[in-house]
Amino acid sequence: MAKYEITERANLSVQDDDKLQQLMLNALDGDKAAYKSVLDSVAMRVRRYMARRMDHGPLAGDIEDIVQLVLIAVHDKRDSYDRTRPFMPWVFGIARYKLLEHLRANRRRLKDVNIDEIAHSLDVADLTTSDPATRHDVASMLDKLADGPREAVVLTKLEGRTSQEVARQTGLTATAVKVRVHRAMKALQRMAKED
Repeated sequence: MAKYEITERANLSVQDDDKLQQLMLNALDGDKAAYKSVLDSVAMRVRRYMARRMDHGPLAGDIEDIVQLVLIAVHDKRDSYDRTRPFMPWVFGIARYKLLEHLRANRRRLKDVNIDEIAHSLDVADLTTSDPATRHDVASMLDKLADGPREAVVLTKLEGRTSQEVARQTGLTATAVKVRVHRAMKALQRMAKED
């Protein structure tokens, strides 16, 4: 099976992620200045992460609320952070959860917002992470998928093609492509949880 390159879309370098992880380790060991730096950096990155997904429409005013929810969760869950794992994927996992939790809690006010579409865009963000270890893990998980679902994910999520374009290329219907992608994304989520 072919290995797939997971593209890097983050503005910050891997060295910055490594420095931030080291700051978090120092913070866990009691360094208060390091902890303040970690929270400031996390707030900045989560704010950017949310702004890319919500900077328009009815969600724009909710960004700061979600950033604060993420900071509280990082603080509350800091003892559960596995020191051997990359730090920012852990933070973005919390951010994803807090965003979806916020959307569901405000469903009435945000009735015109498609929560499933936002969740789907967050899944794509997880596939295109800047962390090399995570990109390697995602590529390894993609290799475990059957050829059809893997091709559907690569073409739609990584190459950005529409379901209709992939349908024409593969001879499937657009609905069949969407089903393959949905099932493949669920399988990738299961693999990530098991790992």
